[in-house]
Amino acid sequence: MYLKDKLFRLKKYLLNERSQLNWQKNIDKKYIKLKKKKKIILIVQQGRCGSRWLLNIFKSHKKEFTGDTTRDKLIESFYHFCEYNKIRVDHKPLIVNLKNRILQDWKEASASIICSPYFIFNLEKIINEIKPDKIILCINDPVFTANSFFNKNIYNEELVYSKNLNILGLQQFQYNDISRYFGRIVPKGKSFYKWIKLGRLAKIGWYMNETMKSLYKTLKKTKKKIYIFNLNKSDQNYEFYLSLRKKFQIKQKLSKKNFFNLKKTKATINYSNDLTFNNYDQSKWSKKDKKDFIQETKFFRKFYLSTKNFLKLGEKII
Repeated sequence: MYLKDKLFRLKKYLLNERSQLNWQKNIDKKYIKLKKKKKIILIVQQGRCGSRWLLNIFKSHKKEFTGDTTRDKLIESFYHFCEYNKIRVDHKPLIVNLKNRILQDWKEASASIICSPYFIFNLEKIINEIKPDKIILCINDPVFTANSFFNKNIYNEELVYSKNLNILGLQQFQYNDISRYFGRIVPKGKSFYKWIKLGRLAKIGWYMNETMKSLYKTLKKTKKKIYIFNLNKSDQNYEFYLSLRKKFQIKQKLSKKNFFNLKKTKATINYSNDLTFNNYDQSKWSKKDKKDFIQETKFFRKFYLSTKNFLKLGEKII
């Protein structure tokens, strides 16, 4: 989709045309009725944490679970951008579209899985609207996560900051990918000018820290059933799968062969629990990178080291 087409879609989204209101009401009615019989699992995450692999495990149990990662990248990333920057927008179209996708999922399976990295800020609204039965918070080793973001060229562009609006200005990204612009967040106000001098790995560390703090703050307050999925500590082995199956009352059972076929390569066990940067490609990490990264990820690292797989949030407080 070209930039012009995407901007036209956003215009329609912002206008929330009256012609759509009857359709929206109809979706809401169907959703309320079916929600009494069907289930929703909400996977919340910041990216590069194994959420797609976890989703694929669930989806391998046909008629029990179905779902996808980002359903509408443009609209979901726009929500992410607006909520972080406190821009007041009526996001009813996003909610209705999300509910409609869930209704389509329920035609195929008993449970729909929502998994998007764009529902970090004002996650409370998403929870209150779709009313998930269970929530899974995904997290992974901080150094591994940072390397993965780095390889995806996160914060690799020259960033333009709008002093007047106190937000990131429109960037000149390749491929007219405005969703990539909406997906970027940076510190606000004077903090931006200190942050912009950091190396890319430290900037990524700041992003990981900021988003995880927001997720934790919201989830700590909700009364929903919340479970933590730590990709590193799962070891991605069959025993982990059996634990998952029991915890989420999955009726079908995958064989060991079918389980490991979900991943092209078996688990990489060389993780760095002590954060000493061992067992990683260190070609990108200077001494300053390591020092700044540790400084920028204080909350993330503390939370990561305290997590256990499928520990209910609240059973162990930071």
